[in-house]
Amino acid sequence: MKKTTLSLLSCLALSVPSLSACSAAMLLEEAGDYIMIGDVNLKEKNYIAADYLAGLTHATLNKRTVIVPETLMHANNTGMTSAFGEVVVEQVSARFAQLGYTVYMPQKAENGDKKQMPAKGVSLGGTYLPNGSLANVSLRLVDRSTGQILGAYDYTLPVNNEVEELMEPAPRAFRITE
Repeated sequence: MKKTTLSLLSCLALSVPSLSACSAAMLLEEAGDYIMIGDVNLKEKNYIAADYLAGLTHATLNKRTVIVPETLMHANNTGMTSAFGEVVVEQVSARFAQLGYTVYMPQKAENGDKKQMPAKGVSLGGTYLPNGSLANVSLRLVDRSTGQILGAYDYTLPVNNEVEELMEPAPRAFRITE
């Protein structure tokens, strides 16, 4: 009886990693097909990206780990972002919160600067690159203490007039102190 139970538990333990790999591969295939269909619905497509990242990192990312969203940057203009970069990361963060993860949304201080961000946790950020009628989006979850990438997802969004307007660069003012 003990030998049978031990054999069954061993088989189960060995099959779990392969099942999670299968589900991640199936999710990737399904998400890729879905993301390329139809009109531009940023919310749906960004929620799918969040669902994929959550599935990809479910074994390594605890739901109590703080996720710190960072605005997506334009891939060709470092330091430049846009409303698009803010909308994408806000929607992905909102979906993580709906899934039960702890998401830290930094509030702006009175002078417009962001308040102190937590040193630990996971950063949610990445880049976007407009490419004609498409926009390539690259999201990643990075451990803030080690710099290790815990999960990444690249996807393409169709660009219509509204999305193109969101992608207009937002200049940033920097204060230099001596």
